[in-house]
Amino acid sequence: MRYLTVFLILGMVTPVSAQTIAFGSCHKVNDPNSDIILTSIANHKPDAFVWLGDIVYGKDGNPKHLSKQFKKLKSKYSYQNLLQSTDVYGTWDDHDYGLNNAGRDYQHKDRSRADLFAFLNVPKNSPAFQRNGAYQSYDLSPKVKLILL
Repeated sequence: MRYLTVFLILGMVTPVSAQTIAFGSCHKVNDPNSDIILTSIANHKPDAFVWLGDIVYGKDGNPKHLSKQFKKLKSKYSYQNLLQSTDVYGTWDDHDYGLNNAGRDYQHKDRSRADLFAFLNVPKNSPAFQRNGAYQSYDLSPKVKLILL
């Protein structure tokens, strides 16, 4: 009687570690809850945080006001804490573009994009600077690609 010996060899499957991605929008810099929200997000230590627009609210299309709002948010301790604990990405919507429901004819759109990219620390060599708008894409992991329109 002959016995057939069979070896079953399973490849080692490395599990993909879970990723936590937090999202936010419609942020009111002057609202007292702003710091609470940003601190809470930072305390959860997500792998990434994505601003989905309306990061700040411009006033009547005034580019100086919009710039001040971005600088105010970026200088807040709670936001700096978030930047220390996670990677932050984002895109704009109408209010952080500069004017409620503004479109492609908005006269300060280039300055708005410059302010947005400075706020987000988009590297100067990013392909995002080669296109119009705030389009960006990032590989967050081998299986997660973030595309911001």
